[in-house]
Amino acid sequence: MSKTVPFSDLGANVDALFEEVVQKHGEVVLTRDGKEVAKVVPVADEMRGPLYGSAVYEGDIVSPLDVEWDAMK
Repeated sequence: MSKTVPFSDLGANVDALFEEVVQKHGEVVLTRDGKEVAKVVPVADEMRGPLYGSAVYEGDIVSPLDVEWDAMK
């Protein structure tokens, strides 16, 4: 969901606009003289990237195991 707001209206609505960005994962495009000058988006979405969630943490893979292998005999 994208919402366009004139920069001059930002001060009165800043709390509500930021809450909308965070809660609805939307974006707010700020304009000045009818031209887009900035976009406010949730930080978490930008940081995650396309591979977010594709890796699985399985625990410590460096420490020795408590299991004796046949190759160790």
